[in-house]
Amino acid sequence: MVGRPMRAAAAVVAVAWLLVSCEALSVLQSSRCLRGSSRIPRPFSSGAASSRLRALRASSEITQIEVPAEPAASEETFYKLWPALPIAPYSRRKTVVREVAKGRMWLFEQKQGILYVQVPVRMTVIRLDSGGLFVYAPVAPTKEVLRTMRELESKYGEVKYIVLPTTAVEHKVFAGPFANAFPEASAWVVPDQWSFPVQLPLSFLGFGFRKFSSLPPSSSVGSGKETVPWAADGELDHVCLGPLLSKGAGGGFEEAAFYHR
Repeated sequence: MVGRPMRAAAAVVAVAWLLVSCEALSVLQSSRCLRGSSRIPRPFSSGAASSRLRALRASSEITQIEVPAEPAASEETFYKLWPALPIAPYSRRKTVVREVAKGRMWLFEQKQGILYVQVPVRMTVIRLDSGGLFVYAPVAPTKEVLRTMRELESKYGEVKYIVLPTTAVEHKVFAGPFANAFPEASAWVVPDQWSFPVQLPLSFLGFGFRKFSSLPPSSSVGSGKETVPWAADGELDHVCLGPLLSKGAGGGFEEAAFYHR
């Protein structure tokens, strides 16, 4: 009776040992296979790897972006006499024209300045009831400006009067070249124009040989009515302020204010 249970237990142990031995042998063979392989399989073929490497190298390089060259200044906005006052925007004088009173008044604005500080400089054009145009404080006479002025002349008559209302250089430098484009117009300047360090005649201050008449102190007081042509029409009045500070070389400041009725 005792022998049968012992034989059964021995058989169970033998079967268990056999199963454990087989499992151990399987694990050992797997580990040997891993140790025997000195290379890890590569997921890509050599051709694909080379392509990927080239792509990585290309992406690591700095991409150079070609910036298009700045277009040359338009002939319409080019001003060849800019060295007379060499401030920004130098030879390029883009003009903005605004009609502030329908068929009556126009503003011509250009910018100028030094470095990053630039402000507008303005010319005012008025259509006169008696016919023709009145120009106050000329700007640079570029082709763009002159073309627009010719368009106004074709509608409202020729330029009759051109006035330089100040001794300030930012307006004075344009008065002569602008007036030369309208030889039939009468040209006027405030008195006490000056230059530094030597006092020079108007012909040497950018006015050329064009004749400029000096404005009287006022068009409504004393002999002013007899000397300025617009006073007779009663449409325009003016008064001169100054000179302030000093006269002559190194001079002061003077300006004429106009009133359009």
